[in-house]
Amino acid sequence: MKTLVIGSPRTGSWYLMDMLSEGQTDIKTFYEILKQQSEDELTALFKLFNQTPNCIAKVFPAQMLAKDITILQKCFALCEMADNINYIQRKDTRQQVISYAVGRRNIKDINLDTRDYGEWGPNRSLTTQEPSHDELTAAFNHLAHYNRLVAEIYAQYPGKVYTLEKDLPQKPYQNKYEYTGDWQVPYNFKMLGEESNA
Repeated sequence: MKTLVIGSPRTGSWYLMDMLSEGQTDIKTFYEILKQQSEDELTALFKLFNQTPNCIAKVFPAQMLAKDITILQKCFALCEMADNINYIQRKDTRQQVISYAVGRRNIKDINLDTRDYGEWGPNRSLTTQEPSHDELTAAFNHLAHYNRLVAEIYAQYPGKVYTLEKDLPQKPYQNKYEYTGDWQVPYNFKMLGEESNA
């Protein structure tokens, strides 16, 4: 079965991938399939994904450096190949933004030649300085872009929706950052499968 996990960063997507592939020793993992790939590499990965009978890939649409229409076309192509489409989201928009802003501090200087993205996960260095309002607003705007793209994909290719706080075990990284500032989100991201932001 070809499985996709579609969402945005800091939503528990790795936990969901682990959960969906648990006990499957023969599953091939494509990780973040859109992450900084050249067009040739992406074509080869898509071909391999399509030819692999039991595989899973995570799709973060805005990881692809392209215009939205191109990103959506690539995501739609993956959805056409997939047998099982899953979406992951996080109800607490503020915590998602804070986590994303703190995580981005370690990947500000991406080296595209070596594909060195810095450490993003549980072993990242501890942040001692509060993110600024500007950093948090930039992180919010980036995640809002992700969420708009994910909503467009979901409208065309609905699937099972998982919400971090409701459907996944609460296992934050051991070095979880505790924000004490006063920044607030302009609005909460719309949850997939709900009619309003209630």
